[in-house]
Amino acid sequence: MEKPLRGISLFTGASGMDVGFTNAGIRVVAANEIVPYACETYAANHPETKLLKGDIKDYMESFSEGDADIIFGGPPCQGFSVAGKMDPDPE
Repeated sequence: MEKPLRGISLFTGASGMDVGFTNAGIRVVAANEIVPYACETYAANHPETKLLKGDIKDYMESFSEGDADIIFGGPPCQGFSVAGKMDPDPE
């Protein structure tokens, strides 16, 4: 039996994308999120995944080649989406 691919999730949110990758057979080994309430939701739903809480810049050196086969993420796009005001100001 083949080992499942391992993934690292960045800008994780509450884990919608992670659920999709998991359903596709990817084992999410680590996730990063900066928003506290999203971290709480993620931790409650994925206790087996290492959750790196806070700014991704604080964790970049935590990853090494070979830690994962796939890196995926959903960075915020409110300032760029044509569905919104295209205002990069987060406020």
